[in-house]
Amino acid sequence: MWLNLISLYQDDSSVTFTTSRDRGLEKDPQHPIVYAPSASPAELYRLALAKRPQKPFKEISAEVIVPEFEKAYAVRMHWRKKRGFSPEEVAGVAKTRAVGGPEQSTSRKIQFLGDQDGPPERALKDSLARLFPGHSQVLRAYLARIKQGDSPAHEVALCLVSPGGHDTALVQTISGLFRSLFKEGARLDIIFLREDQEVMLQKVCAPFFTRPTN
Repeated sequence: MWLNLISLYQDDSSVTFTTSRDRGLEKDPQHPIVYAPSASPAELYRLALAKRPQKPFKEISAEVIVPEFEKAYAVRMHWRKKRGFSPEEVAGVAKTRAVGGPEQSTSRKIQFLGDQDGPPERALKDSLARLFPGHSQVLRAYLARIKQGDSPAHEVALCLVSPGGHDTALVQTISGLFRSLFKEGARLDIIFLREDQEVMLQKVCAPFFTRPTN
């Protein structure tokens, strides 16, 4: 969870102070965002009071707060769609979505939550789909959101179906490809699925790669 403190101004600009991480997207100059991921709520509040622009504020009441935020969201989405995404921004978002370098998942109980998708993920899937035809042991591949053990946090995992099970050489190849696409510090779990695990995964996620049958 994160906290946002937002000031709205009479000229329709705003400023947001947040404890979330910067995902690498360019900001609308009319609506800047200040990131302070390690700040406590009190520290974020003090930062907002000290750093926000000193100009006439928009008057806010309980009656107008919902339409004001709906308007702000619509304006922000219009700016984003009009501007589009640069390759650098896509890579930045990918870094924040991945949770740490490719690692073989442990044997803890796994709960499959659904497909992990978006521009960075599609770039990764496309690259892996070009890689796997050269590795005959990979029959199917999924990119999924998972939870492991009792952890409340979700992670992103590359889930592979391979008759031979864990393949160290393949993991190393995937690691090299992953690090060429994502910045240092990003992580992707790699799971070689058992048959019962794939049955559970298929209920919430479709494979992005399936080896053609002869």
